[in-house]
Amino acid sequence: MRPAVFSANRLRQFLRRNRIATLPQLKELLGTEADITIFRKLKELSYRTSYSHRGSLYTLDEIAAFDERGLWSFDSVWFSRHGTLVATAEVCVTQAPAGYFASELENILHVPVKEPLLRLVEQDRIARQTVSGL
Repeated sequence: MRPAVFSANRLRQFLRRNRIATLPQLKELLGTEADITIFRKLKELSYRTSYSHRGSLYTLDEIAAFDERGLWSFDSVWFSRHGTLVATAEVCVTQAPAGYFASELENILHVPVKEPLLRLVEQDRIARQTVSGL
């Protein structure tokens, strides 16, 4: 039996038309139940996952029109050139001359930031412990 062939171009056309999509929409489009098939095809196209909506929406780099902070939204779904919400929050905070209050960062990123900021503090604490233990 010959393996099924799935076209990344179908995903590109769909995303160009719709701008964003969920994994179930993309699986239905290609007629597959395998998540890995979709991710392989998306990788061929250079894609982004949303930092809002728990990374459940996808777009292509060629579609996203990132602003000077590296952010782009469509229908209240937010994407970042920096990837995840934690990575995006870290870049925003470290690039700001005086940092941000959480409320200011929420206004910029349009999502709650308490948990991502706590993760960053914890990562920093672990990194400092590791360095001091060397």
